[in-house]
Amino acid sequence: SSATINLPALTHLDVTNNGLTHLPLQLNTPNLRHLILAKNKIESMPLEFLDSLQNSLHTLDLADNRLSSDVDVSLHSQLQVLELRNNKLTTAPRIHPNLSRVGLSFNLLTTIANLYHGQMDFNGKVLDDDEKWFRTNLCEL
Repeated sequence: SSATINLPALTHLDVTNNGLTHLPLQLNTPNLRHLILAKNKIESMPLEFLDSLQNSLHTLDLADNRLSSDVDVSLHSQLQVLELRNNKLTTAPRIHPNLSRVGLSFNLLTTIANLYHGQMDFNGKVLDDDEKWFRTNLCEL
C-alpha cells in the first residue's frame, strides 16, 4: 500500500490485466465513476481505499483477482455494479440497498446472507416479517 493518489478530474480508471497486488490507501478522485481492476492479483480491499470512493463510484470490477477477505460496499450509495467473479471469497459482500448487479460466480461462497434484507437465523430463514428475501433493487446476481 502506498500514499493517496490525487486525480480529481478522473472519471474512469481501467487497469485490467496487470500485476497489481496492492492498492493505495486512498484515492482522491471525487469524480471517479468506473473503477476496473479486473485480472490482477489483488488479495484484499483496504477499508480506507473503499471508503475514499463511497460517494462517487458507480461500477467496481474486481473480477479475476485473488480476493479472499470480506468486501464491504454497504456505504456506497451510488454503486450500481459490483463484479467479483472468479476470486476466493467465502462470503458475499456487504452491499448498499441501491446496488442493482452483483457478479459472484466462481468463488468459494459458503453463504450469501449479506445479500438478504433483514436478519437471518442459522438455517437461512429471514427473521423479519416483510417477506423480502433479496434486497429489492438487486436485479441481477
